[in-house]
Amino acid sequence: MAKLHVLLVPSWYPTPTRPLSGIFFREQAIALKKAGFDVGVVAPILRSVRYGLTKDSIFSKEIWVDDCGVRTLSCELLAYPKLRRLNMMRWLGAGRRLFEVYIRRYGKPDIIHAHSILHAGVLAKIILKEYGIPYVITEHSSAFARGLINHWQSKLIKKSISSASCMIAVSKDFARLLQETYPSSKAGDWKYVPNLVDISKFKYENLDTNNGTSDEFVFFTAAFLTKKKGINYLIEAMAEKFRGGAVRLWIAGDGEERVALERLARERGIDNQIEFLGNLGRKEISRRMSLCDAFVLPSLYETFGVVLIEALASGKPVVATKCGGPESIVTPECGYLVSPADSNQLAEAMAMIMRDKNSFSAESIRRSCVDRFSEDAVVSELSNLYSKVLRE
Repeated sequence: MAKLHVLLVPSWYPTPTRPLSGIFFREQAIALKKAGFDVGVVAPILRSVRYGLTKDSIFSKEIWVDDCGVRTLSCELLAYPKLRRLNMMRWLGAGRRLFEVYIRRYGKPDIIHAHSILHAGVLAKIILKEYGIPYVITEHSSAFARGLINHWQSKLIKKSISSASCMIAVSKDFARLLQETYPSSKAGDWKYVPNLVDISKFKYENLDTNNGTSDEFVFFTAAFLTKKKGINYLIEAMAEKFRGGAVRLWIAGDGEERVALERLARERGIDNQIEFLGNLGRKEISRRMSLCDAFVLPSLYETFGVVLIEALASGKPVVATKCGGPESIVTPECGYLVSPADSNQLAEAMAMIMRDKNSFSAESIRRSCVDRFSEDAVVSELSNLYSKVLRE
């Protein structure tokens, strides 16, 4: 019996300069391959000029990679500032070209899995019209919750949804929001299927306080340092509750807000308790997860929250905000949820984590994470959905 040929079309994807951008798309492709599917990826990538120019991005050179058995065809395109419609048209043109190159070499896939409607869902509809290949869409973008979808984008979204065989959202609250704003008559209700995490990359040995800093309690956060990640509220919470105490905060990540956040830490007199670590690779993120006492994600908007899953896979209790995605992840057995943009609530929850630390079981936290977000759990759901689509 021939393997089911699945082609993933992500709207963004990891690159050498941004190795964590869309990493969950890559991990899903590899997990599907490991589960016995025939898997390919076609990935046009818009590259901001602020990340520098390369020959590949200037000339949109096709790059073939055998990524753990996943046939990956990508190219980089320079993104023109503020010209979203033009950038989308260029992305779609590159996507069609890459798809045609792919099928000449490997044949037509049985099904396309597009990640985010803008722009992969739009491309999937074009391919359906020309080649008759059914597609499913998983939506990830926080633009829906943030009210950032404009009129012309909304029209494209509705057209893409109208022909999709299955619509997926990565959290329960997000699925409800999308069902209310973009219902689909063909695909039925939006379904909840979370992103998966390669649990094996995150360990939970040495479960007690193991940060190597004697009596200090270490909180850890990892995020792009943009306003929507709410790191300023985390710094304010540190200042309100823990200034001068045996508490440390590690902040991994970089971005446009870093300078302002470093200044805020100095102004609040807690810069000696906060470490800005910059961008970290996956191995170092995993190491820091194992060394910290608890993880905090103070985002204003999240459709999912992969780093929360990584923390749970490490057996760590978490504090997160009720901002869309974390509500599908955080349970009373693994941490606390607070309102977004509220440093007082954040500080209280962090204090509760410190006080209740011994009441959390690292083994139970990890086991629950494996049951809900491991490769086996998520691939099983996707396999059932693919089979249903191809039967109909």
